[in-house]
Amino acid sequence: MYKKTKKYRVLISRVKGIQKHFVASFIDKDVMYLSEREMDLCRGYKVLCHAEIEYYFEEIARIILAESLWNWQNDKKVTLPIVGLLANYEKVDTNENISTKINKIATDYNNILLKSNHGIKEENLKKIFGNLGVDVSEFDVIWVSTLTSYGSSRGSIAHTSAVVQIPINIQEAINETNIILQGIENFENELIKQTKIDLYKAEKRLMTHI
Repeated sequence: MYKKTKKYRVLISRVKGIQKHFVASFIDKDVMYLSEREMDLCRGYKVLCHAEIEYYFEEIARIILAESLWNWQNDKKVTLPIVGLLANYEKVDTNENISTKINKIATDYNNILLKSNHGIKEENLKKIFGNLGVDVSEFDVIWVSTLTSYGSSRGSIAHTSAVVQIPINIQEAINETNIILQGIENFENELIKQTKIDLYKAEKRLMTHI
């Protein structure tokens, strides 16, 4: 039976906290009547929520990576993420044994690819999970589209002066955030289905070895 990962539950709690701290006091106020301070708080809400969602995706990828390595090192079990890493990385010394290759590629994925990720758009999901062999096209299309839209608007907020930005409708922003959060259960289930890795158990195993 599916159980939410702790990362997912923490994400939900964190987003609720951001909403409470930033926009709860004027959540029903018409966007046309927002003060400059309230408009800045709306921007802050979206930027911080985006950061939490981005962090969640990267942490789930690390859980999958760690569990895949554990399965290989302890049982010589080859999982989809290991196949994905070997298939997607070309810089492998063919003279090295398979365990050395896998460890080097996994380290490269964790230290370079994940740390260089900056976003939650479809292209980011392909970068993060596609390299682990996951077919991102199997994720819910509307959910992925919402992530891409959310990521684009966050980019506009972070890299454009507030002077030229369109004020954020906080109800719409909250609704978008909720759509993303609600879709994560299906996302985790799809990852479990494709990788054959129980994320809940894998997360617990990883936490005991930190």
